[in-house]
Amino acid sequence: MGIRRELRKLFFRKSGSKSGISGAVAFDGEMDAVAAGKSAFYRSVSTPGFNSPLLRRNIHRLEKGLCFPSGKELFAEKYIEETVSAYHCATENHLHDTGELEWARSVLKRYFATVSIQNERVVSAYQRYLDIENESDGGSLALTPFEFGSIPKVKESWGEEFISLCESRVSCRWFEEKKVPRSKVEYAVNCATQAASACNRQPFQFLLIENPELKSKIVSLPFGTAGFGTDLPHLMMVVGDLSNFPLERDRHLIYIDSALATSQLLLGFTAQGLASVPINWPDVEVNHRSARELLGLENYHVPIMLVGFGIPLEQAKIPYSEKKGVEALLKTYD
Repeated sequence: MGIRRELRKLFFRKSGSKSGISGAVAFDGEMDAVAAGKSAFYRSVSTPGFNSPLLRRNIHRLEKGLCFPSGKELFAEKYIEETVSAYHCATENHLHDTGELEWARSVLKRYFATVSIQNERVVSAYQRYLDIENESDGGSLALTPFEFGSIPKVKESWGEEFISLCESRVSCRWFEEKKVPRSKVEYAVNCATQAASACNRQPFQFLLIENPELKSKIVSLPFGTAGFGTDLPHLMMVVGDLSNFPLERDRHLIYIDSALATSQLLLGFTAQGLASVPINWPDVEVNHRSARELLGLENYHVPIMLVGFGIPLEQAKIPYSEKKGVEALLKTYD
């Protein structure tokens, strides 16, 4: 509480009375969400749900070590026991994501086949790993690091096609009433899942809100939806999940990773002839609370933005929105 008091005093000094009150409430809300996320993270270590944040992070760390060009005889000794323990907990949960388990199994198998089994911690982890794998088929090495040259070659035409796709992505606010097939929504989400993510944790979800009454309540929460929000045929909320992180320093990764993924989501809609509009979600704590109550979310779930999408009206007016040029955004240090 002492730290929070000092942070609030600092915030008030910089913000002034009116904006300071609003800002301090938002800051308190962030601290509460981070604290709730940390608690949930540590609970998930021993009782993981569908996914394990610790397992995902550590398996990706192992992958990066396995990617060193010269190879390493020893690495990850500080966290390999923790990783195998997380893997064991995940295998005990029959509801765990099978894709995540197969990936972890493959990488662990590759790791123990690569490093020198002499370090005390590595030996201990290896013995436990063998005990776990004695009860399974041992897995394959299919989901482990691969050579860049094995990726299908990029076609020369893709460059022009991609910039055309990017330029075709516009913010459209007027749509046909006709609904978008579920398969097209899943295609766009699959595009989003391919985005870069810090340690591959992917700390976000896309909540598709189809219930008309619920959709009307959610779309009215942020600013800037007057006149078109209630007419959106489809609405998604992008939600960050702070239970993926044990450290306060990582609290902003939910914004970075979800923004990277949402950019690809929007392009996924555009590639199918659909249109979308990302809707800003200001950091207003009362709106966070309302969204959590309406959608049954936990305190560590943080709304990032809304996305409206659908089949665009041909006569819909689109803001020109002149973009900054390369010369304004690219700064070179020679």
